[in-house]
Amino acid sequence: MNNSETVLSKNIESILSELEEIILSTLKNEEMYGLQVSKTIELRSNNKLNIGFGSLYPALRRLESKGFVKSRWGEESIEDRGGARRRYYKATPTGLNALSEKLSIKEDIRNSNLVVA
Repeated sequence: MNNSETVLSKNIESILSELEEIILSTLKNEEMYGLQVSKTIELRSNNKLNIGFGSLYPALRRLESKGFVKSRWGEESIEDRGGARRRYYKATPTGLNALSEKLSIKEDIRNSNLVVA
């Protein structure tokens, strides 16, 4: 295994899917509950992205299992929340590092003119 394969194998777990990247970007500055994450992505994308719950919650669970987000149950009363108990998510320092690394890799690829001959 050459050096670049070693680096890739070490970093493969930190590579984020596009959806995970969008979610982490949304959570980088504040804690949000699931519906709030979905609606914030929709708003910030000018209604171009609509993340359904069938995609959102599995992605949040993957991010949590990787240690990229933490979650906690909200403590609002049923009157305050108006429905089901809310689970809040927040990006961790590890998640922010993974996000930064992914953005850096994308930028390197975008700016490179290297071609294998």
